[in-house]
Amino acid sequence: LDSWTLTGGAGESTDLENPVSISLRSGWNQVGSPYNFTPNLYEADEEAIEMSFHRYTGSGYSTSTTMSPGDGYWIYAHSSTSLKVGFDAGILMARESVHDPFDWKGNIIARVNGVDDTENIFGVMAEASETWDSNDRHETPVIGDYISLAFDNRHWDERGGFYGRDVRNTTADGHEWPFVVKTNQAGVVDLNFEWTQSLPSDWDVILIDGAAGTVTDLRTEPSYDFACACDDSGRQFVIVTGPPSFTKGAMEAYDVVPADYQLGHNFPNPFNAVTTLRFSVPEESAVSIVIYDLLGQKVATLSDNTIYGAGNHALIWDGRDNLGKMMSTGVYFYRMEAFSGGKTIFQDARKLIMLK
Repeated sequence: LDSWTLTGGAGESTDLENPVSISLRSGWNQVGSPYNFTPNLYEADEEAIEMSFHRYTGSGYSTSTTMSPGDGYWIYAHSSTSLKVGFDAGILMARESVHDPFDWKGNIIARVNGVDDTENIFGVMAEASETWDSNDRHETPVIGDYISLAFDNRHWDERGGFYGRDVRNTTADGHEWPFVVKTNQAGVVDLNFEWTQSLPSDWDVILIDGAAGTVTDLRTEPSYDFACACDDSGRQFVIVTGPPSFTKGAMEAYDVVPADYQLGHNFPNPFNAVTTLRFSVPEESAVSIVIYDLLGQKVATLSDNTIYGAGNHALIWDGRDNLGKMMSTGVYFYRMEAFSGGKTIFQDARKLIMLK
């Protein structure tokens, strides 16, 4: 190993009776504690500072309301300001650590290839607004191999952007949380939805995948997998919560209620890792989808006479045959058949290209 010589300055002692001021610029700042213990934090202007400390763990971020000795953190400021830390001061955000003011909330965990984004909170509370307020938190910067899930609030008139926490008001009839998933990894992304406080019992909660045109009932299926397209624009989703009349209107607005049977184009195409095959059924139907090679030999069965409800659906193919063997570069076909009463009522086929 190479040897290094570190030369330090004379050093300086600080008086624990007086706070230390940490200057913050507008945007993201990297900060650390000047003490060898966890300091208290003076009350700061929450209109200027998002009082959450984000520590990079190597695979993603953990969030804290305190600064541990020796650790570095990201913190976001809306304008140039300062944060004061010291020994004898009122602890900042004590109300958040002791009392959770949410009426209900959920969290989304995104994972792919050993990297994760584990804290993406959405929910409602009485004191929140439908746009920006001090309860919201910006999405943290990406580092190295990453996956980033962020609520897309660029449409806000004030402080629009991408957020890792988006809190709405309790009085609204329903809510829509658009979010985008970005990653520099190729593979299958796994989204898991967890509820730290339950929604109203008569409300629906659905996930709309804009690229696949699919709808998932998150009450019965609190997870969703998709093949990453790995481009700069990311993958667009929307979480919709509300009574059935509200969610039905949202599905119609996003045009995810099919009128006919359809087999869509796979994406990405060509692909070198995984690809997504889309299909639609206007009513509950049994569906089979099979991959064939150019000689017409069956390669992989993705769906075998499986019952699907009315809607848009998507399946993932990882390029392997039914025995788990990776297929070679080439052209393949995928064929869909829909059945009702034991009879074929729809069939179609499309071409896909695998590159290695």
